[in-house]
Amino acid sequence: MKVLVLIEQSAPSRYWEAAVPLLAKKGVEVSFVTLRPPGPLSEIIAEKGIPVHALGAVSSLRYPIASFRLAALIRHGRYNIVHASESICAAISGVSRFISPGPVRLFHRHHNACPQKSRVFYDLANRLSDRTMTCSAFTKAFAVREDGVPEEKIRVAYNGITPLRHVEPAEIEGIRDRLGIPANAKVISIVGRLSEEKGHLNLISAARLAANRLSMPLHVVITGDGNYEPQIRRASQLADNVSVHFAGRQEDVAPWFAVGDVIAMPSYTEAFGISAVEAMCSGRPLVASGVGGLLEVVEDGVSGLLVPPEDPGSLSEAMLSVLNSVDFSRSLAEAGRKRVNDHFTMEKMVDGWIDCYNWALAKG
Repeated sequence: MKVLVLIEQSAPSRYWEAAVPLLAKKGVEVSFVTLRPPGPLSEIIAEKGIPVHALGAVSSLRYPIASFRLAALIRHGRYNIVHASESICAAISGVSRFISPGPVRLFHRHHNACPQKSRVFYDLANRLSDRTMTCSAFTKAFAVREDGVPEEKIRVAYNGITPLRHVEPAEIEGIRDRLGIPANAKVISIVGRLSEEKGHLNLISAARLAANRLSMPLHVVITGDGNYEPQIRRASQLADNVSVHFAGRQEDVAPWFAVGDVIAMPSYTEAFGISAVEAMCSGRPLVASGVGGLLEVVEDGVSGLLVPPEDPGSLSEAMLSVLNSVDFSRSLAEAGRKRVNDHFTMEKMVDGWIDCYNWALAKG
């Protein structure tokens, strides 16, 4: 089987750095292509012996040329599958079929709703792709309901992660010292993009409620960056009984999960929830919103706790149940790590991709 994996950017990515070589290890004859010019990711994958190409589209004005270049690459390589990640790449892959028909065009959807400016690419991707692979059943249902993709054209392959590195207690103590978190304090950690739908304001409200019922100081450590940071900072300044720390974007997220006594993921919507899987992998208990793909990732009461979205009271109660019980906290953390190992590893994800390739080829 010959597969061409097409993604947009060549920025460093642990996800693709692990997934593409793993496809090759499993016997897939894979090539890696970026829509944009080559970059660090292309170099990393090439060093692993994978053929690498770039379509060189420095802007959207170059997308038509990129479609011709992709068509030429397809003709030369005689691929069975074009695995296009997200809507822009899938749209260009679909357009290239008019120049170079042949392989199955697979649209890999990682998200649900798209910005209006990207709507045309989603429409083209949905219409011109032969098959769609989604990261969750929730995203599959969204594609059917909102975009009109026939259900029989979609298959689910869950995302996976590379294991987070082990974090020594001394490193956690060092972070707490730098942030000024006393030894007797409890810490809530949240890791992810600072955007409205991630629910940071809901978390700060819940933390204020929880702090009123704790006998020790409560701190919230927020890791990530994004355009919603000013609003989150303003809300944190009003939390007079909670200390809120902003760690910024961190390439190595392992210690920023590990610093928490509980990890919160109070999102209003999630297509899948990579941060939830990483949280479970970290060996810390997770409290998350019961929405979207998180309902498939987390077993409520077993590998984490799920609460209604935009409900600070329920979020507060769930976090307190973890913070007040060492045994319950340990039970959730251990079950969470096991669930990741059983269902959400890179190995499991790539096996799911290959199953999807075989299904797509069989469907013709």
